[in-house]
Amino acid sequence: ATITTIHGFCQQVLTTLGVNVPLDPAMRLLADDSALITQVAADLLAAEALAGTPADENAGVLPSLASLTESIAVGSTHPGIAVAGHPDEPDPNRLARLVRNGMDELDRRLAQHSLLTYQQLLNRVEAVVAGPRNSGVIGTLRRRFRLALIDEFQDTDPVQWDVFRRLFTDGAGFGAPTLVLVGDPKQAIYSFRGADIATYLDASGAV
Repeated sequence: ATITTIHGFCQQVLTTLGVNVPLDPAMRLLADDSALITQVAADLLAAEALAGTPADENAGVLPSLASLTESIAVGSTHPGIAVAGHPDEPDPNRLARLVRNGMDELDRRLAQHSLLTYQQLLNRVEAVVAGPRNSGVIGTLRRRFRLALIDEFQDTDPVQWDVFRRLFTDGAGFGAPTLVLVGDPKQAIYSFRGADIATYLDASGAV
């Protein structure tokens, strides 16, 4: 039996698949990307301020460093999320543009230093199990992982649940792996690392 974190499980998945998922051998996991995100946001705001002109009345006020940092962090941990400013602002698309640029720059700097965040790790595994050749991938992983027990499931976010759902419940029939979830929905209100009650409820109806 293997006892590990969800991120440790994802590393095992990529190792199991081997050449099916090309990875930089020098890649290292970055445990905390908050300082890097803050630096990216600060650099973007500085560049935006230098590029602006005082006479441009439609430019609006730049978002604060804290606001842009938080928005980039949210965007990087919730793939596909849409970020937009208030429609009454002079340039409501400014924040969205800065966040998109920030996420692109974050990815560039991480790749430049052969770093991978925990969220990127999860996203890679999700892309593999949801990809066009996922049937072979899922078959390989189901043969290795015959039973999975997830404790503190209320802390699971939508990407993590999508990985486990595809691996252990979708199309599962006789002889399929067993998935056991242990959690307290009342604690999901704390939204630990992006967890939400909707994910818990979706999972409870699927197993």
